[in-house]
Amino acid sequence: MHQAMPNKEYYRRRRWRNYALAGALLALVVLFFFITLARMGGQ
Repeated sequence: MHQAMPNKEYYRRRRWRNYALAGALLALVVLFFFITLARMGGQ
């Protein structure tokens, strides 16, 4: 069941999960950017 008033630990865990997700998305964007650069530079 969902708590009516989540405690601070819940918010802290959710915030770190969001940071990890944002970091993973950023890493993917950077990876695709460099792949695209390498493919365009190789031609």
